[in-house]
Amino acid sequence: MTSGITDSSLTYHLQNAKAHGVTKEEIAAIITHQVLNRRWYKSLFRGKYNPYRTLTTAVNILLLLSFAFIGDRAAVMCKRTLREKAGV
Repeated sequence: MTSGITDSSLTYHLQNAKAHGVTKEEIAAIITHQVLNRRWYKSLFRGKYNPYRTLTTAVNILLLLSFAFIGDRAAVMCKRTLREKAGV
């Protein structure tokens, strides 16, 4: 994301987020967060790993995976709720 997205996928995802109730402030916070952490992503696999760096990297990866899982489950629940409201 921080390398620059030049295709139409960014537009699609932003429109989709707005359609699902994500505010402009939340989108700005996500983009700002990604920009500020661009060096962390680039340096993730560079340099030597001591036990502390290994632990913090493992915790960060596990948090990322848990957030992705939670987001996926929320999308599934949202679709199910919308289908139930529509009576399908």
